[in-house]
Amino acid sequence: SSDLQDQLSEAFSAIEQDDLEQAQKICDQLESSIGEHDSRVLHLKGMCAWASGEVDSAATALLAAVDQSPEDPQIYLDCAELYLGMGLEIDAAEASLRGLLAREGLDAGVHSEASILLAQCRLEHTDSDPQEALEILDGLEDDAQNSAMARSTRSAALVELGRGDEAIALLESAEVGDEEAGDLVYQLGICYSLAGRTDDANTAMVKVRDLDAAQDEYEELDAQESAGLRSIVEELLEDLPEPLLKRVAAAPVKVQARATDEQIKGGIDPRAFIGFDGDAENEAMTALVIMRNPLLDALDHESQLPEALVEAMIDEFRRFFGLEDLSVAIT
Repeated sequence: SSDLQDQLSEAFSAIEQDDLEQAQKICDQLESSIGEHDSRVLHLKGMCAWASGEVDSAATALLAAVDQSPEDPQIYLDCAELYLGMGLEIDAAEASLRGLLAREGLDAGVHSEASILLAQCRLEHTDSDPQEALEILDGLEDDAQNSAMARSTRSAALVELGRGDEAIALLESAEVGDEEAGDLVYQLGICYSLAGRTDDANTAMVKVRDLDAAQDEYEELDAQESAGLRSIVEELLEDLPEPLLKRVAAAPVKVQARATDEQIKGGIDPRAFIGFDGDAENEAMTALVIMRNPLLDALDHESQLPEALVEAMIDEFRRFFGLEDLSVAIT
């Protein structure tokens, strides 16, 4: 009914505006009126949970919604994006997308989005198949093939196939809006680095920082927020294995909005949450730096903060100290 659709629209709008209390209120009302097992209720419940940082609950609800073969294609897309984006079961994301793509009369835009996500699944799967990913992308309409999402996915497949020069050419020729440019320039920087073009990589990554910063709408970093982030990281450091802790114990913990030009040229990722500043070649670390704005860019909920910082810290141990095989579980 139109009333039901109005309620659903209001709830999803509330999620977009971070009014989770209102969205959850509508969800509870719909559970009472049309049942908690209705695919539309499960979809809304899943999206509320995702926005609240409750990833496992969101995954359960969205998969249950897809299992009912609903008419709304957004349910399939949201389910796939959650499973793919949060590193959950790729098979579940792929099954959701293949189920959607098997339907007749699918809107062209939906078909393109689902196809690109499916190509990404083929790249992320443990049994990665970049050639199939390219074949999926080749089936897109011209406009869709030129989208930022499609170019990014195609370039990743090309790199995996050892065709880095083609990936670079594809990304260099992209014409996209400012909001999409950062992602493509970031990928271009990675491709330059893999090709040994260090100066080009550094220039690209500084540009990524500037493009991301141009989208910032955050309050200025203050002493209280800095102290809070420092405290979280210092607690995480206490749980590090002794051999790792010795490598960073003497370095001060600093907090800043984003990486500086020099830090980026020294190897720090402009989108990293944590950077080890100093001379990586000689393993001479001068500071552990927390990047506040990339954290805010990436996290959906503050409950994800500790895990995100741990993963970022381990990534930096691998990069700065050359510990490529490092795997650490911190509780």
